Amino acid sequence: MIEPAWVSRPDEVDALVAEWSARCPGTFVAEHKMQFAGRPVWALTVTDTSVADEGKRKVMLFKPHAHEPAPIAAQMNVVSQLLTGETIDGRPSEFDSERVLSQCLLVFMPDANPEGTARAPVEAWDGSEYTNEEFWVWMRGLHPQTGKMWERYDKWDMREVDPKPETIGIVYEQVSEHEYVEPNRHHDSSLFQLLFRLLEQREYSLLMGLHQTEFVGQMENAMAIVPIVFEEQPEHFREREMQVGRRMLEWWRKWGGRPIGEVKPLGYSGVQAEYFRRAWGDLYERCAAVTSEIRNNSLLCPPSQQRTLSEAAIWAGIEAALDWAD
Repeated sequence: MIEPAWVSRPDEVDALVAEWSARCPGTFVAEHKMQFAGRPVWALTVTDTSVADEGKRKVMLFKPHAHEPAPIAAQMNVVSQLLTGETIDGRPSEFDSERVLSQCLLVFMPDANPEGTARAPVEAWDGSEYTNEEFWVWMRGLHPQTGKMWERYDKWDMREVDPKPETIGIVYEQVSEHEYVEPNRHHDSSLFQLLFRLLEQREYSLLMGLHQTEFVGQMENAMAIVPIVFEEQPEHFREREMQVGRRMLEWWRKWGGRPIGEVKPLGYSGVQAEYFRRAWGDLYERCAAVTSEIRNNSLLCPPSQQRTLSEAAIWAGIEAALDWAD
């Protein structure tokens, strides 16, 4: 059973965005990029608009993948606390929202591929209904010859791939009649299109990517990752990234998590590494960036804990940013 504080379905997100837009005009601004499939990808700016933006710590948070719903629920619950002083299920917030709103400008992208999220068979992957092999088929599609997970591409065209997937994985966003992208690997995605629009408006202190992974064969349930180009970044970015990553470890331990105890650069190699370098390389020269990974599709990490640990990563990033001068 999904907890009351869990909001991840696109229609639920849209309804809360409309409610907050009406109730909180002084602290909440919603803008969006419309997907090819017709769903809005939201960018939700949360700040005290009566305080000048100059000097505020500016943080952008985003969740790229449709098969990773806990970061949606976590972001929506954090936004609720900042705007209303309460969690989505009505419990008083423990956090100093007034300080955060006056000293930070936060932009949340709770779901960069709502069309994919809408096609998921469950609200949360708890490990009880689908094996990881079945989960991965939902993620990237069904291979017609092997009966297992289809291929992983940054961008692909249904007219050109061979073999064609028997089903289209929910990780992929449709961007034209025949073309699909993985949102955090290609600039044609709604994630990047909206991110670039936002970066034209202002610079940011920190980019936070919120993810989930399966931690197969491990007992850990959380991990902090710095960019694949970490060693090539300016020193002050590297310092900030390590500060945020270590703060995440502290928060996860405090909230009952079992994090991997070292903050490391993204470990991809080969084609997957090239996708990231091509998509993110220029952005990693502009600001610090950290990624959180929370365990997915496992009986060892139920949905309530998935959301809690993802939320802890968000609060850790905000707390770290409050220590910086923008």
